[in-house]
Amino acid sequence: MDSQTPLRWAAENGCVEVVKLLLDKGVDLEVVDKDGWTPLIAASSKGHASVVRLLLTSGVDADSKDRQCDRTPLSWAAANGREAVVQLLLDTGKVDADSKDNHGRTPLEWAAKRGHESVVQLLLQKGALMLASGSSDCTVRLWDAASGTCRKTLKGHDGSVFAVTFSPDGKTLTSGSSDCTVRLWDAASGVYQKTLKGHRKPVLAVAFSPDGRTLASGSSDCTVRLWDAASGTCWKTLEGHKGSVFAVAFSPDGRTLASGSSDCTVRLWGAASGAYQQTLNEHYNSVSAVAFSPDSRTLASTSYRMVQLWDAASGMYLQTLNWHDYIYAVTFSPDSRTLAAGSYLIVQLWDVASRTYKKTLKEHGDCVTAVAFSPDGRTLASGSSDYTVRLWDAASGICRQTLKGHKGHICTVAFRQILPLY
Repeated sequence: MDSQTPLRWAAENGCVEVVKLLLDKGVDLEVVDKDGWTPLIAASSKGHASVVRLLLTSGVDADSKDRQCDRTPLSWAAANGREAVVQLLLDTGKVDADSKDNHGRTPLEWAAKRGHESVVQLLLQKGALMLASGSSDCTVRLWDAASGTCRKTLKGHDGSVFAVTFSPDGKTLTSGSSDCTVRLWDAASGVYQKTLKGHRKPVLAVAFSPDGRTLASGSSDCTVRLWDAASGTCWKTLEGHKGSVFAVAFSPDGRTLASGSSDCTVRLWGAASGAYQQTLNEHYNSVSAVAFSPDSRTLASTSYRMVQLWDAASGMYLQTLNWHDYIYAVTFSPDSRTLAAGSYLIVQLWDVASRTYKKTLKEHGDCVTAVAFSPDGRTLASGSSDYTVRLWDAASGICRQTLKGHKGHICTVAFRQILPLY
């Protein structure tokens, strides 16, 4: 084989018309030269966006790897600061933005290493939008939220996975299970890291503190445990609930931890010390979910057919949003303006400021047991007992994708949280 093929030469030098001619003649799109490069890798590395677009529309594999370094077109484009090409590749929804080469580097790391700020921003904004889902089938699935492709299935739990959450830096995924354990995984590779043991009954909820240093877990053993996220050591067990702890959430300002229980209460604790602060008693049934608004002003709790709103600072009761069916899950949009709640067959959207009902998202065939907004607020994910996850356009309410693959009820969903550059 020659060191470079005609298509490789044309692609590397940005000769669009020559590339068109060769493609019209039926040349092999995926031909690899002795350097291990495909035409797409060559064009991506050099930043020839027009050639890259042409190759992509011709059906080339957008995520192919070279033979020498195990690097993808996205990796080469990111390393060389080819912003337009990076955008094109991400827009396909068919590339793994977290793919590591044989040096263990991701496209983001290459771009950061070489100081390509605009590419780094692009990758942070669009390249790492991952969704995790946990199911009664004992697995966690990692999905590319853009394409709806299941990237990895994480196995290891011996029971239903009731809770998943990403660390604030997006590097660690945590799962809680009916096997009474919490597991930590590398979010990019899906590689198992460690197991946290201590709960005597199923783990129903997990949450990271905003600084990523503390992991909270709630359990059917009526306790909340606080773990050092780095070492996996439990440094505090919070006792006081008289029933299963179904939900835990840290306030975004890092001051407060809320826990919701089958004892019909929400308890507030000091996040730094674990000290008990107060109990919110206005519930008449089990509290199935709790969520703080991103602006740290409002706390929402779900109980039976109600979402109750509280002043997050004082714990003062504000208002009840009533519904005619059981409400299983609740979350706020990143701008704190919209509240989403999962109920039987539907997702409800509420306006937080006016506390009025906005719209219904209806496509599921069973109870909606989990809801989560993407970091940019444009996408809403819902998980259901119908074994599917649905991705909705948050503005229009249109269902864009249905994610299938789990063989059990969806118990939890979480988007990968991404820290900004600054």
